[in-house]
Amino acid sequence: MKKILLLLITAIIFSGCTSNPETPTNNQIPQDNDLNSENTAENEPEPMTKTPDLTTPLPDDLNISANISTDKNEYGSYEHVKIKVTLESSSEIKDATIRVWGITPYKHNFIEAEKTADLNAGENTIEFIEETPHCTAGCGGVYPGPYDLHATVKAKEKELANAKTTITLTNN
Repeated sequence: MKKILLLLITAIIFSGCTSNPETPTNNQIPQDNDLNSENTAENEPEPMTKTPDLTTPLPDDLNISANISTDKNEYGSYEHVKIKVTLESSSEIKDATIRVWGITPYKHNFIEAEKTADLNAGENTIEFIEETPHCTAGCGGVYPGPYDLHATVKAKEKELANAKTTITLTNN
C-alpha cells in the first residue's frame, strides 16, 4: 500500500499537476524582439565588406603626402595610443588602404591596424586607437626605449605615400 501511495504522489509531482502559479508559461516570457523592436534583422547594419575598386585607374597627376602623429611621446605598458594619419591628396581616391604598424623589436609588429577609406581631394584624417605591449626591463615583454610607428597609404595595389614617427615606451 505504501508503495502504491508513493508511486501516486511521485506521478502527481512529475506530471505537472502541481505547477507554480508564479512560474511564467512560454506565452508569458517576453521575447528579445518584444523588448526592443529595433533589434530586428532588417534594422541591423550590413557588415562592412567592401571590395576595393581595382578597375578605375589612379589619376596620372596624383600627388599625395602623409604624416603620422600620436597624442603624446611616451607610453607605459598597455596604454592606448591615439594615432592620427593626415593625408594631403591632389585628387579623390576611392578605396584607399591606410595601414599603421610599429613597435617591432622581435620582427613582430606589436601595433598593426588597417582601415579602408575614400579620400577627398585636400586634407584627410584617419584615426586609430591601439594599445602598447607590456614593457619591462626583463623577460616577458618589450624593453623600454624608442620605437617607430609607420603609416602607409595604398590604392589600386600601389603604395602612394608613407610616414614615420617615433614614440618611447617606459616601464611604468
